Amino acid sequence: MELFGPDSPQIIGIIVGMATLCLYWLLNSHRF
Repeated sequence: MELFGPDSPQIIGIIVGMATLCLYWLLNSHRF
């Protein structure tokens, strides 16, 4: 998988989305 290939924007978007969801879930889980 080329991180700097033609599909780099989509791959980076997916990685950022996953990281954001993980951080959001961790913050919510610690809140309760």
